[in-house]
Amino acid sequence: MIDNLLATPDRATLPKLVAGKNGMWDYADPALQSLSIGQRTMLRIGAADSATIKAKLRAIRADLAGQPLPP
Repeated sequence: MIDNLLATPDRATLPKLVAGKNGMWDYADPALQSLSIGQRTMLRIGAADSATIKAKLRAIRADLAGQPLPP
C-alpha cells in the first residue's frame, strides 16, 4: 500500500475531472482514472499536500523496514 501511494504520478496542476456515473467525478484522462483509489485521492489533494504525505510515507516505510531514509 505504501509503495502504491508513493508511485502516484507527480503533477503540477490538478487533473481535469468529468461527470461520471451516479453523480461521481472521473478523471478525463483514462490513464489517471485507472489508478488505484489511493493514487486518485493523492492526485486530488494537490501537489503540495501530496509531497507532504509522500515524505511521511517514506518515513513510515523506513521505520517498518528498519532502514535509513533515502535522500
